[in-house]
Order: sequence, then C-alpha cells, then structure tokens
Amino acid sequence: MERSGRTIDIQTDIRKDCLAAMNASDLREVLTNLLFNAIDAMPQGGTITFRSYPQAEQVILEVSDTGIGMSKDLTEKVFDPFYTTKGIGNSGLGLSVSWSLISRSGGDIQVRSKPGKGATFIIKLAKAEAVKTTLASKTDAESNSYRLLLVEDDPEILNLLQDMLRLKGHRVTAVSDGEKALELIDSNDYDLVLTDLGMPMISGWEIAGRAKAKNPELPVVMITGWGAQYEDSELTGRGVDLILSKPLSWDKLLSSIEKLL
Repeated sequence: MERSGRTIDIQTDIRKDCLAAMNASDLREVLTNLLFNAIDAMPQGGTITFRSYPQAEQVILEVSDTGIGMSKDLTEKVFDPFYTTKGIGNSGLGLSVSWSLISRSGGDIQVRSKPGKGATFIIKLAKAEAVKTTLASKTDAESNSYRLLLVEDDPEILNLLQDMLRLKGHRVTAVSDGEKALELIDSNDYDLVLTDLGMPMISGWEIAGRAKAKNPELPVVMITGWGAQYEDSELTGRGVDLILSKPLSWDKLLSSIEKLL
C-alpha cells in the first residue's frame, strides 16, 4: 500500500486456530490504532507485520513495524492517559484507548522497542474456548470501591478515564458538562471529585469550590496542562487537595486517588 508517497508493505502470519475472547469490534479498533501508529512511525515507508499464535490458554497477537522505534522512557508512557505527544511514532491517545479495551476483555498489551529498531506491540488475550462463565469472588479492588465524580470536557479522555477507573472497581459518574457536574455535587454524595481545570463555561476551580462548600472533607483532584505553576502552591484555600499535570501517568493517578481516600 502507499500513503503520502510512502510505500508500506503489509505482511501477515496469522494462525486460523487462534480465536481470542474479545469483542470483534473492540479488537478491530485496537488493531486499527496499532496500524496507524505503525504507519506514523515510518516516515520513509517500511514493513508492518501482523502475527498470531497460541500460547497455553492464551492467544498472542503481535503488530511489528520497521519504523523509528521508541526510547525506554517512551515505552513506559505510551499507554498512559493524556500522553498524546504529536510527531512521535507509536504514541497518542489511541494507545490508551487500546489498553482500556484490552484490559476490559481481561487481556494485556505491552510494547517492545528501541530507537531506530522499530516496535512490536504484543497483545495477550484468553482463548475463546478457554473462557468460562463463573461467579467471580469479590476482589480487593472491589472491596475498596469508591464513588467518584469525573469531570472532563474532552469526550474521548472522559470515556478513557471512566473505563480505567471502573476497571479498578470504582463507581464512576462521568460528565463533560460543568453545569451538570455542579448539579450532581449538590444532589449526590461522592468520595472524591476528579476534574479538569480548563473547561468552557464552568472552570475546575468552580467545581472544586462547590464540592468543598457542600463537604469540606471531600477530596478534590484537579488535572491540568498548566499544573507545574500550581503544584507547589497552597491550594486548599481554593478547594483543591491535589493538582496533577498532563501528560499524566496512569500509576500516578491511581496512587494519588488511593492516598486521598
């Protein structure tokens, strides 16, 4: 295939006996995201290889490219929410969405890469025939389930964060409308409020102020691309317990929530 004057060679090594336990449309979205990321990583053209094979009770899917590759630092960030650096191959919000879809299916996705050596994304999913319907026992994550209000005006990021937090067992109310968020704060009880700062009409400061006015003990976490100028400041007077800067690592978000709850 050709794209923007580049020649992209697509190769496949797909085993027909590899049936994965994942919704077909979700898996298609994941593979499409990986395909476009691989193309972006090869400005001079190159080869993309799709491979699948069985491994014990799992199906392994690999998507490899011969592109610019990634540093170790970047491979540790590409699945994190908000990590949307443009112009760097194999990075972007699509990878966070892919991680969310695969995790929702009980699988895992990893990346192996070095600068100048291309990248390989490895997806591990349960075999379709190995999946059995069982009554799952209550997990530790579920026993530590909290009611969270999530406010973010970007629908894609909102849905991604909602999925990630729900995977950890939390009960998440997610809204993109600041006015609606204020109504929910007035009429409901939450264990923590997580809000973006820069939103149209209603700012994160107003969300935080309303939350503290109702319950001074309610933890409020604010996420912003301007966090560096606030993190060392005293924010409690403005209703904010913690500010997190974008791009935000998933581990940092989870650990921050756990410390406040």
